[in-house]
This record gives sequence, C-alpha cells and structure tokens, in this order.
Amino acid sequence: MAVCPNCGAENPSKSKWCGKCGNTLPDMSKWSLCRILSGVYLFLCFLTFARNFGYIVYLFSGDSHWLSFLVEFNAPRLIIASVWFVLLLIAKPPLKKQYKVLGILFILLGSGISLWHISMKSWGYSALAFELPLLMLAIVCGILALGFVQKERKEP
Repeated sequence: MAVCPNCGAENPSKSKWCGKCGNTLPDMSKWSLCRILSGVYLFLCFLTFARNFGYIVYLFSGDSHWLSFLVEFNAPRLIIASVWFVLLLIAKPPLKKQYKVLGILFILLGSGISLWHISMKSWGYSALAFELPLLMLAIVCGILALGFVQKERKEP
C-alpha cells in the first residue's frame, strides 16, 4: 500500500496518483533503492571498521591508545550507519518530519567522517579507495530518504 503524503489515504502500491486527492504518490522503487544503498553503506562501514580492527589488535598488544584509535576511525560511522539502516527498515513512506533532521544529520556525519579521512595525508590512495564510495553513498542515501519525508498537508 502507498500512503498519500498529502491526505494520508491508502492507495494500491502501483498507483501513481492518490485516489482521494489526486496528489502524486511517492515512487516505491526509489524507496527500495534507498534501503538497498543504506545496507551497502552499512556493509562498507563494517568492512572499513574490520580493516582497521587489525591495527587495533596490534596497538592493543603494546599501546595504550587503542581505544582512541577505534573511536577516531570507524566506530562512530558504524553506529550511525547501523541506526540509519534500522530506521529505514522500520519506517514506511511517507516518513515523519523527524526523519528530515535525521537524514540531514546522516548526510553531514557520514560524509564529514569520509571527508576527514580523505584529508588525512598519511592515508594516500587507500583513503580514496575506501572513503569515496562511502562519501557518495552517504549523500545519495540521505537525499533519497529526504524525498520521502511527509510534506505539509494542503487543505482543499
């Protein structure tokens, strides 16, 4: 079922317009794409976390700064990606207005961490290989989800 973002009426899932008010309904294929890309983003975040986990084990064996290394790199992004993915699995369009704030935070935090990693000169090409896909996915996932946020209801 597709719910009209304008009047809240339920419509058949393949409908393009609301049967009650005539408003254009959201494209559910974009919603599926948003969920899939969010899952890919989460998976890539996990891979970068796992890649750095080898460094953490090494640091843990002789250095007391392993926790700061973990936090500095990918733990926050993995948490952000996990929360975002779960929220998108639970939610059904149209999304509540709170998702607009969460979507903007997801874009800013996800892309901000990637940009910060890319700016670290010590990483070189490794940063580009891991961070550019994450940067693009964070932006695309957030923008796709923002398209499903419920708009102000128009009174006839």
